[in-house]
Amino acid sequence: MSTSVHGCPRTSTDELRMDLVPRLQTAIDTYGASEKALVDARNAEGRARDQLENATADWRDRMDKTFGTLSSRVGSDEAEGFYPRPKGRSSSQAPATSAASKPSDG
Repeated sequence: MSTSVHGCPRTSTDELRMDLVPRLQTAIDTYGASEKALVDARNAEGRARDQLENATADWRDRMDKTFGTLSSRVGSDEAEGFYPRPKGRSSSQAPATSAASKPSDG
């Protein structure tokens, strides 16, 4: 019986090991690449979600400021005519205006 490089006796399963070890290493490498791709995809999803939330908040802020400016120019009743209301929405649910969007009295 001959001895392998590591000092262990060679057996009939060495051929099996020689076949399986590279295949296992390939599977481990593939798993690692898949895991990295999943982490990258989740990170991208998180960034996209943050961008959507920021864009939505910015859009709402701009609409509130636009409504405030329009209200100061033509009055709130007429300004509300520029903003279509979804079904079931009352005039008390018109876009809120922030203090920053209202013109100052000075």
